[in-house]
Amino acid sequence: APVVCIAPFDDEADAIAKANASAYALGAAVWTRDVGRAHRVASKLHAGVTWVNCHHRNGPDAPWGGFLKSGVGRENGRDSQNAYTASKTLVV
Repeated sequence: APVVCIAPFDDEADAIAKANASAYALGAAVWTRDVGRAHRVASKLHAGVTWVNCHHRNGPDAPWGGFLKSGVGRENGRDSQNAYTASKTLVV
């Protein structure tokens, strides 16, 4: 089942530590007016997808999947092509 957590935090480092302490890591969202902070925090979050100032906006070309207990593998994008296809060689 999906899990959503909203919790208070003391500072940026505390927020990142709390987010990364979860056993689930499908998606994360960073809400801020500071674009630099958005990039800095997003790069430190252990999640399959991280959104900035939005949630669950996924393009069909963007890989979708989580880390830890949030699943194995990727859907969408090139990553999923490998999961659903097999290469074959024919030499004549």
